Amino acid sequence: MEFWILDVGQVVDEGVSRVLLWGVDSKNERVLVVDDTFKPYFYVVPEEGVDAGSLAESLGKLSIQEAPILGVDVVKRRLFGKSLDVVRVTFQDFEYGSRYAKVFKKNDDVKDCLEVDVRHYVLYLADKGIHPCGWYSAEVEKVKYSKNGGYSVYRLVEDLKPVDRVDLPGLRVLAFDIEVYSPSGALNPEKDSVIIVSTVTSGGVEKQFVVKDREDKDVLEGFLGYVSEFDPDVVVGYDSNFFDFPFLIGRAKRLHVKFALGRDGSETHLSVYGHVSVAGRAHLDLYDMAEMVVEVKVKTLKNIADYLKVMSKDSRVLIDHAQIPKYWDDKSLRKQLLQYASQDAESTMGIAEKLLPTAISTAQVSAMPLDQVMRAGVGFRVENMFMREAHSMGELIPNKTVFREGTYAGGYVLKPVSGVHDNIAVFDFASMYPNVMIKYNISPDTYVPPDEKVPKDEVNIAPEVGHRFRKKPPGFYKKIIEDLINKRRSIQKDMVKLKPNTLQYIMLNERQKAFKVMTNAVYGYAGWFGARWYLKPVAEATSAWGREFIKETIEIAKKMV
Repeated sequence: MEFWILDVGQVVDEGVSRVLLWGVDSKNERVLVVDDTFKPYFYVVPEEGVDAGSLAESLGKLSIQEAPILGVDVVKRRLFGKSLDVVRVTFQDFEYGSRYAKVFKKNDDVKDCLEVDVRHYVLYLADKGIHPCGWYSAEVEKVKYSKNGGYSVYRLVEDLKPVDRVDLPGLRVLAFDIEVYSPSGALNPEKDSVIIVSTVTSGGVEKQFVVKDREDKDVLEGFLGYVSEFDPDVVVGYDSNFFDFPFLIGRAKRLHVKFALGRDGSETHLSVYGHVSVAGRAHLDLYDMAEMVVEVKVKTLKNIADYLKVMSKDSRVLIDHAQIPKYWDDKSLRKQLLQYASQDAESTMGIAEKLLPTAISTAQVSAMPLDQVMRAGVGFRVENMFMREAHSMGELIPNKTVFREGTYAGGYVLKPVSGVHDNIAVFDFASMYPNVMIKYNISPDTYVPPDEKVPKDEVNIAPEVGHRFRKKPPGFYKKIIEDLINKRRSIQKDMVKLKPNTLQYIMLNERQKAFKVMTNAVYGYAGWFGARWYLKPVAEATSAWGREFIKETIEIAKKMV
């Protein structure tokens, strides 16, 4: 079977850890592929001088009956470039990872436990080299699965294999928007009613669920029933993570309505990065993508729709939220309110049509699930990419730590000469920071501490700050950045052969832009205090070399005047 991966999840069923791959197959049918062969694990680092084999033997005796240890193996890995013998502990139930780590850390021979804080399905995607929003072929067998909806369930027999396709399946998209009756303007789901839920499908079908006498239980149940009937792959809203969905969930709780939108019958829930997750579907809050539209300062739905030429503000009904009760209570104005609500849903769908290819391409490049990728900051996207690359290189993933270090000098800014100028030349470095990091092999694993003696000809020394980095072998950062640049160039070569108005060209163009964003974001990640691979000298040295290049360029330019 060939299928396109839409959503990724994890469950424990009868004590067995399972990875869930929701998707659309090549026949445009909805499928769920279950993999129960991938067992949770983490790594235990021995203290200096402790034999890893002896430690493995002692750890194996600490098995918990409810989630037994399945294996303890001594393996070679690297941590910040240093080769280590570590113990890989495999167990039955991923929910017991932190419990095992807590027990192991009481052992004086244990220095640390790594990759405990990485989600089971994230390790799965990294180990298997799987990218969400990509096509894969799989040998599968059809199985019965509880809570089965309008989709077929398969058990994975052999590992997935990537398929060379950039097209998209026929995704069903549902845009929605809600209006709330709140005389006080406080928008409290305990007492304020959802008076209108407006929806638009990717096929152009519009539907509204309208309250009767502010008793909105029927509105919620009507909306839930419609989602089940239409069965969207992607649900889009605008500020739906922080307003629409939380209000609907709160209101459903108040009215004793089960707010189950998941394909498996599950309720929506707040997940990683603060996004509202819907099992088996990708929920995208388009407000998270509005940050890319830098030209629009006040990023309201109306402003973004207007800028993207989805719907002009001059051609639509505009109602201030505080005036909604007035428009509802006055029956002569209610028609305008319904039109206003409908146009909000239409605008949401129009924005989705413009931005969905970007979200899909970003998910492919960062290897993050579609419903998470735009909610996560750029730093998290880079880190997710780093984690999978680390696995392919045999590097251990450091634990998440927030560092508390001072700031460092950034880029050089030349004070401009005031006035009106002509004969202007514009000069731009091509990805300056990434290329600096490649040229000087700047990476946490190539950094040489001040007290370590190394021949001068074996290191690159940063100007101003004096940080040293080994010239060989290629560092973790260098290998990843070079790979990103090469992949982008390869895509650009493929694009030359295509017509610009084709879907294949559009998707490839979005993907190459995603590679560019990720490449340029590596330097920012290096200086982010929350990064797993954070090392202040890396960011400090990169900016120091950058300042040197800019100053040299300025001197060259002055001589040319």
